[in-house]
Amino acid sequence: MSNRQIVLRELPTGQLGPQHFEMIETPVPRAGEGEVLLKSRYISLDAANRAWMQGATYRAALAAGDVMAGGALAEVVTSNAAGLAAGDLVFTDFGWQDYAVVPGKRLSKLPDLKPLTHLLSVYGVAGLTAYHGLIECGRPKAGETVVVSAAAGSVGSLVGQIAKILGCKVIGVAGGAEKCAWLVDELGFDGAVDYKAGGIRRALREACRDGIDVYFDNTGGDIFEACLFNMNNHGRIACCGAVSQYDGAAPQHGPRGIPGLIVTKRLAKLADLKPLTHLLSVYGVAGLTAYHGLIECGRPKAGETVVVSAAAGSVGSLVGQIAKILGCKVIGVAGGAEKCAWLVNELGFDGAVDYKAGGIRRALREACPDGIDVYFDNTGGDIFEACLFNMNNHGRIACCGAVSQYDGAAPQHGPRGIPGLIVTKRLAVTGFIVSDFRDKDAKALADLQAWVADGRLKVQEDVIEGLENTPAGLIGLLAGENRGKRMVRVS
Repeated sequence: MSNRQIVLRELPTGQLGPQHFEMIETPVPRAGEGEVLLKSRYISLDAANRAWMQGATYRAALAAGDVMAGGALAEVVTSNAAGLAAGDLVFTDFGWQDYAVVPGKRLSKLPDLKPLTHLLSVYGVAGLTAYHGLIECGRPKAGETVVVSAAAGSVGSLVGQIAKILGCKVIGVAGGAEKCAWLVDELGFDGAVDYKAGGIRRALREACRDGIDVYFDNTGGDIFEACLFNMNNHGRIACCGAVSQYDGAAPQHGPRGIPGLIVTKRLAKLADLKPLTHLLSVYGVAGLTAYHGLIECGRPKAGETVVVSAAAGSVGSLVGQIAKILGCKVIGVAGGAEKCAWLVNELGFDGAVDYKAGGIRRALREACPDGIDVYFDNTGGDIFEACLFNMNNHGRIACCGAVSQYDGAAPQHGPRGIPGLIVTKRLAVTGFIVSDFRDKDAKALADLQAWVADGRLKVQEDVIEGLENTPAGLIGLLAGENRGKRMVRVS
């Protein structure tokens, strides 16, 4: 008996194709002490599979020669671990193969729910991602307008239905008239926009005449931008994925890495304090912007690394000093050696980066070897992008201004409006992965099961037969072939 494995023959530099995969056969592994031999039943196909080929994300990057990574619903064949026996079902990071040995301590027996495929869709990562992302990050209220992209996909189709259950108006964005009709006629969405028909911003404006309160983003790119321009003040954006950026070369526009973890700021009113000049600086709009933006939006903790752009300006110079008072390491970004020296020698910053000297991303990486926890953005543009790539997980970005975009023609890259519209609309943009909410999974599953049982939540699954068809299944998913959750039946 052999173990079929699909490996990455080479990492793609453009679009993913069959030539990037190869099937090999190896001996079936044996389980050691504390380990479990698993047999794959169903392999989950997700757009994130492609993102893992581009570099490290929330998991290690893939390399040529690796067994292609992916989660799977698997059955225990033999167990040398307590609490697991032959025949038990688990979900784990299994890879595209027939068999795998996994430490028992990483596994939990799945509940006996039928059909089995639901354990990969509505009761699995897709359902929990939809539930937590919408409720915890989007925070929808009855009567609000919710827009979801990739709305005919495994997560998006559930997001829209959950939003309807919660009493929201729901507009889905999908590719093609057939998918759009399915969203409205079968799933009960209030409307759907076909992004392939063009004019996405106008179409969204017509579908959402009262604006968008919550946008659940699975795509990034042009759809993200179109929604941004139609957001209501204090709208919320839950950033789940960026499928428009996964399959191909890195996007040439910027800031690259959008959508990401962005949180917004509010301003406070003028205080009646002396001397008079201070009413325009430290006790005025500048001081209050620095204080509230940093503390309320950045939420810095002692020992964290804070970076502020336009650091020699009215707001930035105060942000850095406040962050130092709060016990943070502070790096300022300013233009010119003289300003940078002033930040360190006079204001007590821990370091400063001269953006005019070039190599801003590398310079920030050297100045912040432990990454950036809080970025206070006054500039947008290349500095925003450089900080974004150096942010730590769960970092916070306070978007205060976009001075790099103010003087001249509108920027030619996109998404346009970053971070300017985030400031003026006071948007909350939150990136997340489903494991962030593991402590709330029990309630999520109870709700999901109840909604499926009473017919309010419909489950669409797209099952492909055979391990050998897994590469084609992923390639097709990236091209938008699927409707609902795509998976591969292995055994």
